Amino acid sequence: MRRAVFLDRDEVLNKNCFARAPRNLGEFKILPGVKEAIERLKKLNLLCIVITNQPDVNLGLLAQSELERMHNLLKQSVATDDIFVCVHRQDEECEGEHR
Repeated sequence: MRRAVFLDRDEVLNKNCFARAPRNLGEFKILPGVKEAIERLKKLNLLCIVITNQPDVNLGLLAQSELERMHNLLKQSVATDDIFVCVHRQDEECEGEHR
């Protein structure tokens, strides 16, 4: 069994835009120092799992394909082990995990 760190995405790993989550790859900016911080966690043999709520997908404000492009950039830039996403709105009941 390995220990893990769960990291929220927005405002922890990337910068928000106009007080909201980024809605396209051009707005998706990884914060300074994130890569180095994740590398330090990995040296401690910790799994680094990203968790994020992205209801903008369900609201039609963010395409699923664009979300995947942002997460591919994150995976290429930062040594995360996995990313879990929930696209449900707050008024919906979430049935479980989504990748």
